[in-house]
Amino acid sequence: MRQEGASMAKRLFALALSVVLACGLVPVAAFALPEQAAGASDEAVGIADGSTAEGNPEGAAFADGSLAEGGSTDADESDWTVADVQPGAFSVPSVAALSRYNYPDAAAGVRAASEDEGDLPASFDLRATGASTPVKYQNPWGSCWAFGTMASLESNVLVQGGLADGATPDFSERQLAWFGRTAVGAETDADQAGEGAFAKRTAGATSTDTQLTFNAGGDYGISTAVLSAWFGAADEADIPYTDVSGVWDEYDTSGDWSLPESDRAVASVHVQDVISLPSPAVFSDPENPSTDNYTYDPDATAAIKCALMDNGAVSISYHADQSRPITDPDDPGYGESEYFNYLASAQYVNAYITEDDPATPDVDERTTANHAVAIVGWDDTFSRDNFTKQPPDDGAWIVKNSWSADWGLDGCFYLSYYDMSICEPTSFVVDLPDADGSFSYDSNYQYDYLSAASVGKIEPGAFGEAVAAANVFEAEGDEVLEAVSATTANPGSTVQVEVYLLDSDATGPTDGTLATSQTTEVEYGGYHTIALDKPVALSAGQRFSVVERIEGYDGAYLPLEVAAYDSNDPDEAQGGYVKAQRAVANAGESFYSVDGGATWDDAAELSAAEVQDRISPSRFGGYPQVYAEEGVGNVMIKAFTTDAADDPAPAPDPDPNPADPNPAPTPDPPAAESITPTTQTAASSSKAKPLAHTGDPLTAVVSAFATMALCAAGAAVRARRRAGERQR
Repeated sequence: MRQEGASMAKRLFALALSVVLACGLVPVAAFALPEQAAGASDEAVGIADGSTAEGNPEGAAFADGSLAEGGSTDADESDWTVADVQPGAFSVPSVAALSRYNYPDAAAGVRAASEDEGDLPASFDLRATGASTPVKYQNPWGSCWAFGTMASLESNVLVQGGLADGATPDFSERQLAWFGRTAVGAETDADQAGEGAFAKRTAGATSTDTQLTFNAGGDYGISTAVLSAWFGAADEADIPYTDVSGVWDEYDTSGDWSLPESDRAVASVHVQDVISLPSPAVFSDPENPSTDNYTYDPDATAAIKCALMDNGAVSISYHADQSRPITDPDDPGYGESEYFNYLASAQYVNAYITEDDPATPDVDERTTANHAVAIVGWDDTFSRDNFTKQPPDDGAWIVKNSWSADWGLDGCFYLSYYDMSICEPTSFVVDLPDADGSFSYDSNYQYDYLSAASVGKIEPGAFGEAVAAANVFEAEGDEVLEAVSATTANPGSTVQVEVYLLDSDATGPTDGTLATSQTTEVEYGGYHTIALDKPVALSAGQRFSVVERIEGYDGAYLPLEVAAYDSNDPDEAQGGYVKAQRAVANAGESFYSVDGGATWDDAAELSAAEVQDRISPSRFGGYPQVYAEEGVGNVMIKAFTTDAADDPAPAPDPDPNPADPNPAPTPDPPAAESITPTTQTAASSSKAKPLAHTGDPLTAVVSAFATMALCAAGAAVRARRRAGERQR
């Protein structure tokens, strides 16, 4: 599928419909869910073709042959709690999976950030530099992960100099939350319809679609999946944090916050990099993390500090033990936190506990991450005496919350460097449009909509040390391939990229002409845009492939989407819903090789059983279960192009026989208009684009010698893809 960039200046305002995401700190006590209509659907939300399309369809089996919970077979209905959806916990990937982004023990040549540690100031605050946007309020939903994400995006815009019109960046958390938990629709991409992460009701549940979607939890992997597709970064004014009637109430969850599929691709900025920074909280046994095997990594702290100065706010997750925003000193819950000091607005969690004690059902002893926020600064001199429980030393992050400016210190608080629950530090880096609304790239060729949201995380080295990945695309017009994406699992990974122009009878991703190759080292794990040193010209209809070999300190890595279900996720015990996923891979799209590219296999032929033993363990114990059907997706490689410029029309020849040999002087005719190709702006193309499905207006600019059709797509999607032939 080819996602086209759009001119913001020419797009129509998106429908002002509302929806918000789900993170999951705020409990039912704070946000009581009203009774819903008896006729509420028990199907999954957001399925493209109108079918039930639950993440695991009725009777579908997992890779080990067991049946999915919630299927229509022999599951005992007594196993399900008949209840409306409760706000889910922050959905953090497994500690084992996250440990891939940490620095290795033998880190020579990898810990680049530590080299700059001596140059870092003792304190820094993005609020003081004007690079942090105002504190927001996530109620009535547990949508912290969307707010944590947008805090990073908005800050990155300001660090880069701000929006072209000078407005304060304010992006839609509602849009990200809704589309982060609904499957891709046929209107967006017919061939990939149904792919994504979503929630499905359990038997007897009566929650609304809005409650189901926004209370199913989320993480920065889901944010990455949505935003890297050039979806989900609309202006708040276009998709506000209200229901469809424009109503917001901090405790009312009865409204309809849904969005039409056409709003999925509305984007004011394009996310081009998502940096997975190393965490200061490291566990020597990541499969069994505990207080006893916790260690603090000062180099990771330095890496986060450098990222704050270079890219803006850093999204993180951590354990917040207070159940809701408490701003009233007379509130019975005020000051009762075990880890949070309300007088100093400072938190330190000194224990890492992964299991709840069944003897105390009214108390959740776990200290795993359950809330998402954004770091906006630090203070090395913040005293350890300010914390309820004293950390080993002074120093704290300045953290922006999403519980309104009335909470904490104008909406912020201090978090000790040594807090054991800190994880998933993430920087989102965007491509800003210029004054004409043009981006660096015109089109995003992609298949991987589940991508980083995959519950199944492939382990580096799991497919051997000679594994390679490839995607095959077909150019839809005369274009220039300027950059590709790569997903890495370790800091300091190397990415070898090759681009092939395929023969007409190609049966593999290297059957053709090698157009360019290069090797790049990336400082951290995550999602990266790699600009090609030698861009590749593409003609309409040309099939081309992007081949990647990714090597990190844990081994060679296959960036493969894996849809899986984690039955040990404590959110599932609440009843009312389960978290589901679906991956869609069609023949001829993605390929992998285990022998360095000598032979290739189609990823669409990989079975769930082949993948099950190659994924990371769950932080909740055991391993996620890969769906037997639609559990294995595409490899995570995108291709970014600019539209090739048409040759200018020639200037007219002078008349060799003028009627008047001595005419009066007249102005010279204008020179033919020439459009120079560029690798930086989407507006450089003179190729006419069709109107987007959102109905954006077409502005025609006609000169004496050239006609250009400029389209305002409003970040809409041309869901046209001609997949390569089936390849073996």
